[in-house]
Amino acid sequence: MLKCDKGFVYKLIKSGQLIGLKLGRMKVSTIELEEFMRRNAGKDLTDPCNVKELKVTTSEEK
Repeated sequence: MLKCDKGFVYKLIKSGQLIGLKLGRMKVSTIELEEFMRRNAGKDLTDPCNVKELKVTTSEEK
């Protein structure tokens, strides 16, 4: 659903951006993923510890 590697998901969990549940191994519910996507729409999560608002530029601004 997120289309990113497992290591990045662990970073999101460790930073508190995503809530995981440990049942043998770490799991994230579908509901939490959907809420995460809503909470973070329009944000740059490249660095989960330094979340920024996305800046949209048009071709005229370049």
